[in-house]
Amino acid sequence: MEMATAFTDAWHWQPDPADRPDGRDPSNPQWLLVSALWLLAAWTPESAPGWASTLVLGKTGDPRAEPWPAPPERLAALAGLPKVSDAVQYTGTTSRDDRSVPPEELVSLITEAAHVQDARRMSLVRYLVDEAAGQYGDLLRLATTDDDPALHLLHRDYNGSTVRITLEPAAAVRQPPIIADDGADGALRTRIACLATLLSDHLMVNNNNPVDFRFRIGRLPESETGDDSLAAAARYWSATREDAEEYADEEPTFRPTTFPELRASLYNTAARLSRIDLWDGSWDDIDEMPEIPSDHLVPHLVDDLVDVIEQRLDGALVTVNGYLPTEWPPTDPTEDDETEYTYVLFVRGNEVGVLDIDHSC
Repeated sequence: MEMATAFTDAWHWQPDPADRPDGRDPSNPQWLLVSALWLLAAWTPESAPGWASTLVLGKTGDPRAEPWPAPPERLAALAGLPKVSDAVQYTGTTSRDDRSVPPEELVSLITEAAHVQDARRMSLVRYLVDEAAGQYGDLLRLATTDDDPALHLLHRDYNGSTVRITLEPAAAVRQPPIIADDGADGALRTRIACLATLLSDHLMVNNNNPVDFRFRIGRLPESETGDDSLAAAARYWSATREDAEEYADEEPTFRPTTFPELRASLYNTAARLSRIDLWDGSWDDIDEMPEIPSDHLVPHLVDDLVDVIEQRLDGALVTVNGYLPTEWPPTDPTEDDETEYTYVLFVRGNEVGVLDIDHSC
């Protein structure tokens, strides 16, 4: 499988799996909404009633020069709808800890349209509304005709890029798009790209750089398929890593771990660190940070990331190079622990999965 990374990754381009007739790419703020919607579909149980999402991209001028709501005819043109009869604007509020609170009416509307009944998808709906109705964009609910059962939302980001989000009843849940060339791993690649996008949005190294998550699957050369598969996988990783030439003379050191330990360590890094503003490489005072709320999205993202990798590489041996604390409060990194990069290998037969977690600037 080719690399799956965040759709917002500034250093590694993640192809858009959707076929967009106008060739317009989503902006970074739009990718957060798109990823949340695609995950909402992927997380829907098979037994749930069907629903489908439609996304239509557009562009306005400078938002400061065009206050919303605009006239209905203008909104219909931006949304790609034949008619708009009315528009309701939503804005988020701020809680005591300076975190935005999504409008409850809109949470209820999306919950009903997507048949959300579980805590995992509810946390995703609240994130979606929080992002869409946040302080850096505009969000409208559009009314069309009295007999239209669909929920139509129109979002405009700070650059004037717009996206119309429509949720409507369907015979079955419309799953996220895939890249045909990815074959059997197409759905996995799209799903991990969505997970990486939302994880990176919650984890910032500094004001400009998020923590990046990247995953790929390769195959060992026939000459390397012997008894010591972990050593062979480490050599494969050394030869195929992005900076292989720079570190050609180094002998990588990987230590055994397990899927449960990986999950625990990501709770202690991704989930807990998402509750602070920045991760500067120091654990000072982090043991005093707030506990993870029960409705927090990041633990669900962590669980799904580990689950889909384990399902794809069931029975794999797992090994890690870098710092992954499995206990809380965490122990200090040793001299051998790389704190800017963590690499996890999943070895099954001649297949090697590679998860890169990049905390660098």
